[in-house]
Amino acid sequence: MLAHTLRYFRSTLNTWLRETRMKRPILILAATLLVATFAKPANADLILGGQLYYTGGDITITVLSGPADAAYHNFLGLFLLDPTAQQGSDLGENHDTGATTTFNPGDLFGYLPGQELIFGIRVYTCGDHFEPDCFSNTYFMGEGDRNPDGIIHAGLNTDFGPGIYIVGFEDIYNGGDTDYNDHVFSLRGGVTVPEPGTLLLFGIGLLGIGARRRMKAAA
Repeated sequence: MLAHTLRYFRSTLNTWLRETRMKRPILILAATLLVATFAKPANADLILGGQLYYTGGDITITVLSGPADAAYHNFLGLFLLDPTAQQGSDLGENHDTGATTTFNPGDLFGYLPGQELIFGIRVYTCGDHFEPDCFSNTYFMGEGDRNPDGIIHAGLNTDFGPGIYIVGFEDIYNGGDTDYNDHVFSLRGGVTVPEPGTLLLFGIGLLGIGARRRMKAAA
């Protein structure tokens, strides 16, 4: 049954990618169904603490969660390897189902192919998002030691078709209900989940690019 459901959602996403003028109500329905499936603990394809890496070019993010999935307001941002340095903000609010943002991490923030893309959410617990008293915490993709409570707050699903990745966040301190559907979004474009051997090649490539830049600077 689960395999059949995943095939159905994969087909739904592929149709959405082809139909660039897809009507918003249909997208909201598809997003709702995706979130329902993504949140199931039985989904063996959910990678807790999964990591994404940049391959170059544009990345498109689409918000799949909605007001029914989380009471808190979560704002998606992009961070460098040092998670204290935020590079992109307002890449999607968790209640804005269907909102799409396309950007180039290389052009905007200086990312190089092979660098990890650490997405994180800033969590606000009340309606006035800009009131300091409403701010709760920031949680990041990847291992739990990046987060204030020391636990993993994001899961990654790679089972929705080639080049399509779904990320879901848990927005409550200490894990809450661990449903990972409080801020769900899809990514496509210049992003990948590489195999260990590919990641090693990415690292070697980064070293080469850095060495070449130093040589040019010295000249």
